[in-house]
Amino acid sequence: MNVEIDLNDIVSPREFEKQHPNLFEGEGKPSLEYLVRTRHLNGLSDLGAVIEPLHRRPMIVRPKFLEWLLGRKRAA
Repeated sequence: MNVEIDLNDIVSPREFEKQHPNLFEGEGKPSLEYLVRTRHLNGLSDLGAVIEPLHRRPMIVRPKFLEWLLGRKRAA
C-alpha cells in the first residue's frame, strides 16, 4: 500500500486518541499508550506508523497506522 503522506497526517498520540476514541475505549481493547510504547515489538515502528521526528516524542502517521490496523484485522 503506497500512500501519499502529508504533514496533516502526522499527529500526537493524544490527538489521535481524541479523534478515534472508539478504537481505544472499552474492556479488552489495547490502549494507544501501550501500542506506542511497544511499537518496536508490534510492527508499528517498522511500518512507519509511529515515528520519532522531534525530541524523541512519538508521533502517529495516520495512513500508516490504518494500514497496520487493517493488516492485523486480516491476519487475526
